[in-house]
Amino acid sequence: MQLPAKQLAWVTGPSGSNPDLSASLFKTMKVLKNILIGLLVLVLLAVAGLFIFLKTFNINAYLPQITRQIGQIINRKVTIGHADLDLGLDGVSLDLKNITVSDDPQFSRNNFLELQEAQARLDVMAALLKRQINVTKIVLASPRISVIRLPDGRLNVQTMAPAAPAQEAKPAGGAKAAASHVASDQAMALPAVTIGSIAVSHAQLVFEDQNPQMPLSIVIPDVEIAVNHFSLSAPFTFIVSANAWGRKQNNISVSGQCHLDLAASAAEMSGLQIKSDLSQWDWNKVREISPVLGKLPVWPQEIRGDVTVDIPKLNASPKGLQGLSLQISLNEGYVKLKELLNPLEHITLRAESDLNDLSVKQLQVQVKQGTINLKGDVHGLMSTPTYTFQLDTKSVKVQDLIDQSKAPAVVEGEVDAQFTGSGESFDPQAMLQNFKGDGQFSLNNGKIEKLNILKTILGKLDFIPGLGDILQNALEGAMPSNIKDELDTDTTVLDKAEGKVKIANKVITVSEGQVSSKLFAIEMQGTVDFDLNTSMDIKTYLGQDISAALTHAAPPLQGLLDDQGRIYIPGKVSGKVPSVKYLPQAGYVTKKAAIAEGAQQLQKVIGNNPAIGNLLNSFLGGSSQ
Repeated sequence: MQLPAKQLAWVTGPSGSNPDLSASLFKTMKVLKNILIGLLVLVLLAVAGLFIFLKTFNINAYLPQITRQIGQIINRKVTIGHADLDLGLDGVSLDLKNITVSDDPQFSRNNFLELQEAQARLDVMAALLKRQINVTKIVLASPRISVIRLPDGRLNVQTMAPAAPAQEAKPAGGAKAAASHVASDQAMALPAVTIGSIAVSHAQLVFEDQNPQMPLSIVIPDVEIAVNHFSLSAPFTFIVSANAWGRKQNNISVSGQCHLDLAASAAEMSGLQIKSDLSQWDWNKVREISPVLGKLPVWPQEIRGDVTVDIPKLNASPKGLQGLSLQISLNEGYVKLKELLNPLEHITLRAESDLNDLSVKQLQVQVKQGTINLKGDVHGLMSTPTYTFQLDTKSVKVQDLIDQSKAPAVVEGEVDAQFTGSGESFDPQAMLQNFKGDGQFSLNNGKIEKLNILKTILGKLDFIPGLGDILQNALEGAMPSNIKDELDTDTTVLDKAEGKVKIANKVITVSEGQVSSKLFAIEMQGTVDFDLNTSMDIKTYLGQDISAALTHAAPPLQGLLDDQGRIYIPGKVSGKVPSVKYLPQAGYVTKKAAIAEGAQQLQKVIGNNPAIGNLLNSFLGGSSQ
């Protein structure tokens, strides 16, 4: 659209300009300029005033009131040694030094929290214009936190909550509506709070558990914590690294997400994961955390492996920990014990726990080519623990486990065993006293070095006058070659070794024990207590071939033959391992040999009569054996 010529001329004037309009515009711009300059001066004056105020404001004069208000909120006595408030290009900075928070007197007279220094940076414009508390960064230096658990299970952190204020009238709708009402009031009372990051350096965590069954005193001296995008209403992430009984570097990392619930004074954590490299632990330090661990007779010299603990969800509130479920896994574990000749390798662990019960779903251990599998459950971890387990071994070689270099005899072979056990308490003495179990075992490809069992048994028959020399001559004389070869060595090769065991009252009871080779078979039953005191009844049966050869060379031994033509020798093994001794049942052997010798001499006089042996046996009080 174009203006008519007259109108255009009026606006621009004959020469194309309007002096009245130009003057008006000039005056208007000048006014706006003055206004802007005025506003800028006011802003500068306000900033300068704020700067001067913050520089001259003595926040320390208000510390008693501030600490009193904080103490009422957390139900603790709070002290702050010194405070500095300053204004910089990045906002307002607040520095606090020597902060302490007392503990609940029923738990401890010491401080719950000690903090050397806390620094915070605040965005002033967000607070003034948007009513938002925007903290760009918080740094906490060298805090010390002490958590105590009483024998009844209460934690000192559970009492860190203000008493519920008395309400004159409850809102309609019951408890749920009341909680919603309180949450709404708190949300309205608190401005929006955002914190860009929180950094905690060189923190020290102390945990004391006064559980009489398993007292603990844990000190984690160096903890680093990083929190990003902290919020009072939305979930935020955190990362923790710590040196817990470590050698030189942090050996535990924790990550997860946290969501605060101010209305319930609770915190919900999710996706919590704990990882650790066990090779970085100092296990002598770990043993010091509890006197129970210090009393254990067996303790690892070295442990390696990567352990992971996953906690899907955890709720912490004044009522304690709720919904806690741990999933524990260990891969490629390694344990070295001085009591074992070779380490336990390729350890795999899968377990679940809620800190009261522990369920071991799988624990597999490899010893050279043999494997050990264990499953079990522990109940009452925080009170009086009880446990049950099932143990299964396959092809575990005795010579790979036990150092027998100083033993009088060396046992070799592959052990297959199945065992179930139960007990209670973690105290070593109570644990041994209450331990019960039963199972069975077998030794395959067995061999005993530095001990010929048969020669040992026959050598103990020298209490019969003249029998020792007769046996020695027989063994060195016209004995079948296969028998002589077995007797000329100091090794016993076993065809079979098996038995059943029961454990109760610190005593191992062996039943249905059988050991056999080409020359003999042994049946045994008896007990071995936890101090290795042994009392075992031994029944030895010599093979038919060697029995025939020995009775031919030593006729009195005919009295020891059973109905299968085997020499039967009862005896006993007794003493404390390794100084155990075998002794045959002298009365039985002497009587049977005397009966056989007497019958032979009478038969020479009155002729061959089988009744003579029976008569002598009855007269001497023997059995029909």
